[in-house]
Amino acid sequence: MKNWQVKVSTIHKLDGDVIDEFEFFTQAKGIMKSDHFQIFYKESEITGMDGVLTKVEIFQGHVVLVRSGNCNQSMRFIVGEIQGFDYETPYGNISLGVKTAHLKIDRDDKQVHSVNLAYEIWAQEDRKLGDYQLRLSIQEAFKK
Repeated sequence: MKNWQVKVSTIHKLDGDVIDEFEFFTQAKGIMKSDHFQIFYKESEITGMDGVLTKVEIFQGHVVLVRSGNCNQSMRFIVGEIQGFDYETPYGNISLGVKTAHLKIDRDDKQVHSVNLAYEIWAQEDRKLGDYQLRLSIQEAFKK
């Protein structure tokens, strides 16, 4: 596995109003496999997910985001589809759905350079919990 520098940018909107917006840089471990790129990073305290490890698997046409630690979830992003997932927290579990509106992956044979996602989160009772944007900018970390 190689060392990577990742810039994580997220926006959460509800009814058009920005609820949360943050950006942070983090060190990551990652590897290019034959059919996808995997990257692992620790969430920042500013995300409210301190103590959570995030794994992002970036395939040609979809992305899988898995979080483990203080909360657990596995989300699959496929444009135009609603994918169900369970969100497990210390306070209980909830079943949700994610509908991906936009996915753009910038990659070459050696690495993924960026991922841009726009998606909605829905509660089971057909209640929209918000619109989200996630951007990962990834570059190899060079040793000094």
